[in-house]
Amino acid sequence: MYWLSPFKYLLEGLLALVTHGLPIECDSQELASFPAPPGQTCDAYAGPYAQQSGGYVITQANGLCGFCQYRDGDAFAASFNVYWTYVWRDYGIFWAYIIFNFAVVFVCSWLYLQGVGKIKKFFSPAARKQKKAAKQREHESQNEKA
Repeated sequence: MYWLSPFKYLLEGLLALVTHGLPIECDSQELASFPAPPGQTCDAYAGPYAQQSGGYVITQANGLCGFCQYRDGDAFAASFNVYWTYVWRDYGIFWAYIIFNFAVVFVCSWLYLQGVGKIKKFFSPAARKQKKAAKQREHESQNEKA
């Protein structure tokens, strides 16, 4: 049901739109602190991992390394499976839901108010006999004129 809900596409599109490109700076309490091995800087030790994971590493005032798991808003949104590349897809799917629902309401209203009677009349055997008789009379009247 998750994939069928229009709210999934609405919220995914809005969250990606709001968080895209925002820089994130973690507070000192939010950093994962750890010491670097002797002779290595924080960036040399944990920089490749931070780059791969979408975060960043800083050297704190107390000499410990601090790792923030989010570099920007896109990395934060990715933790919820929300990606900037899907913004226009989500926008289109949401509008497709709106148009589909409008069409269903229009068709159901037409069927309820007048359409069912016309459809029944069109497919009923009595109506077919009447149409056949009307065509036959029309054909006979054309033959009499000729």
